[in-house]
Amino acid sequence: MDKGAAKKVFGGMLSLCGDIDMVSRNLSGTTNSAVWEADINFTCLADFPGSPFKKGDRAKTVGVSLIEWNSEGKIFKQSDYYCWSNSQ
Repeated sequence: MDKGAAKKVFGGMLSLCGDIDMVSRNLSGTTNSAVWEADINFTCLADFPGSPFKKGDRAKTVGVSLIEWNSEGKIFKQSDYYCWSNSQ
């Protein structure tokens, strides 16, 4: 996926979210990689496709990001794994 496609996909998702609050649960890694566990809480500004949440609901996702850096210290690979949570 190129940068333009990523902006379209993720930009569209973020336009459905208000009052975003991100909570880091754990962050660990080395000079080459990191694992970041986080909760993302937000208010749905419209019905959220592919989720159990509707407009006005307070939604929560829980997940982890796996990040790798190159020798220049720039991210060259990031994989995100998140799922919906029914608990606040």
